[in-house]
Amino acid sequence: MRNNLKVTDVRFQYLRVNHSDTDTYLTSHRELAKDGQARDWLEVLYWNKAPSKSNARALQSGHSLETEEGNYGRSMMESPFQTMAEREEFRRVSMDWHRVLEFASAWEDGRVHPGVRAEMVAQQEKQARQRWSSLATVDLKAEFRRLAGRPDAEYRGKQEESLQAVMQRRLRVLVVMATGTGKSMLFMLPASVSPDGVTVVVAPLNALRDDLQDRCDRLGIPCAKWDGRRPPYWARIVLVTPESAVTKGFSRFIDEKRMLHQLDRIVIDECHVLLESTRDWRPDVL
Repeated sequence: MRNNLKVTDVRFQYLRVNHSDTDTYLTSHRELAKDGQARDWLEVLYWNKAPSKSNARALQSGHSLETEEGNYGRSMMESPFQTMAEREEFRRVSMDWHRVLEFASAWEDGRVHPGVRAEMVAQQEKQARQRWSSLATVDLKAEFRRLAGRPDAEYRGKQEESLQAVMQRRLRVLVVMATGTGKSMLFMLPASVSPDGVTVVVAPLNALRDDLQDRCDRLGIPCAKWDGRRPPYWARIVLVTPESAVTKGFSRFIDEKRMLHQLDRIVIDECHVLLESTRDWRPDVL
């Protein structure tokens, strides 16, 4: 143990002294790294910097890159060195240095005792049951009128039937309603009465996400557009593009919310655009 500690001390001193010199730092890492992928990633970080963004995919769709991002928001919040996928690479580098210096890492598997994990899961399940039990007692009509801003507001079209299906936790609900007839109320109302849950809304257009954000802000519903740099764990409604919804970072966000029993529903807004998507034009929508 004493010999290992001495070796670790020497390595730490050597790396700390030379960390200011990029070339020496990279040379040191290549010599000592135990994770080849981490070594490769460091070379990208320090020598290639942010990779240039190709517009080939946009041109293939018949648009300029500006049109793709301006109208659809493709990759807008997933820029280089700011996504959760790349944070994974930074974490990999950090874990690799822990291995080199023989330190334990809290990110390694098995760091949480099975008994502690079981207790955490049981507590989360209990909270989820309590939340859904309280939702069953909500006066939907009163909340509907509050959000509509009129004490005499009445349901339109399939709103009442659809809201009942959503609140009853039906696994799959398809609602077909005309534009402007209150489809968004079907996820805004449940989110407004569920303080600990999250509703993910996949919306294909920037203008649509802007409108939903404004409406939620006016109604006092915590809402946020997905940002890979700062995941909105606090939001009850998370607005995301189809392209961002299939990223590794967003997948981690979804997994965490599911693990905590906080993922209430996923809404595909304007789902008819699925009929327009092809392998060449916005394939991530499919």
